[in-house]
Formats: sequence, C-alpha cells, structure tokens
Amino acid sequence: MRKELKIAVLLFAIGMTLKYLISMPDFLSGLLLGLSLLFMIIGLLPENTYVKFKVLQTKKLSLLKRLAKLN
Repeated sequence: MRKELKIAVLLFAIGMTLKYLISMPDFLSGLLLGLSLLFMIIGLLPENTYVKFKVLQTKKLSLLKRLAKLN
C-alpha cells in the first residue's frame, strides 16, 4: 500500500471520529475529507502516472529549496 493511501485512510478516520465525538465546523470536516480524497486519488494512480507525478513534485521541491537559499 502506498504512503498516500495510508495518509488518506488516517485523515478519513480522524475526520469521521472527530465528527462523531465533537461538534466541529463543516469547514474543518470538509477540509479533512477533501484532503483524504485528494490523497486517495494520488495513491490510486497507475504506476507510470504516479512516477511522473512524484518526479514533478521532486523538481518543484528542489526549485523551492534553491530559491530559499538565494534569499
């Protein structure tokens, strides 16, 4: 199981548990459920698309690190 799917399941479980135990605003509940859905979609991508996505993320991260060093 990919790391993103584990994060999605964890966020979903936290969101449902908090929604059941306490009265939390709809915004926070929707944010947790939306993030879990996003991570589920990323985790369920086909292998070649997933690899391309991870390479793109790595490139963005390295660019941000270089920009941070300049400042």
